[in-house]
Amino acid sequence: MVIKLRMVDVAEKAEFRDMLSTYLLDLKRFGAVDLSYPFFETYWTDKSRWPYFIERDSEIAGFVLLNTWSPSGKGTDFAIAEFCVFPEYRKTGIGQAVFHRLLKSRPGIWEIGVMRRNQPACAFWRISLASVDISAVERINAKDMRIYRHTVKRQVIVKTRRSGAQTLRQQPVIPAQAGIFLCYGIAGISVGTGLAPAEVSMACICPR
Repeated sequence: MVIKLRMVDVAEKAEFRDMLSTYLLDLKRFGAVDLSYPFFETYWTDKSRWPYFIERDSEIAGFVLLNTWSPSGKGTDFAIAEFCVFPEYRKTGIGQAVFHRLLKSRPGIWEIGVMRRNQPACAFWRISLASVDISAVERINAKDMRIYRHTVKRQVIVKTRRSGAQTLRQQPVIPAQAGIFLCYGIAGISVGTGLAPAEVSMACICPR
């Protein structure tokens, strides 16, 4: 099984929007969701936003929207705005594998906002965060959300002068400047609705 993240091409935007709309409709059962998703187009124009397809063996298995908007308001380097694995690919390890890959590729401060009413989503993120080597996870309660905030350390290869051997060291990450971006994220798991939502899906109260 080959799992990879692939940037969504502008030519695939309509297909991506259909997937997003379906899963946003499903998330409404957990609370208010803006179905218009006003910042959708900016994922192909703003360099601080990244749209990905999740692929398993070259088949689209879900999608991720990544940006730099901070659900807590403290400022962050990266935030998962949307995270969706389609039902037929659930319980295969894809969700955690993709999450691990995202963290490994982008050291820094991360935030994930989860709708409190969505207990399956909260459980998924607790397990996923516990499975990776990161700083202690700060849990922040904000209105109807639970925000997970943590730091992924930067790993660098250091070559020693005496032996020439290479060792891996973790470098601390400089915190993001607070107040740069503000947004509220919602994470959800779509279960048993008959739609084509997500194993783990996330949307935004004020989608950025």
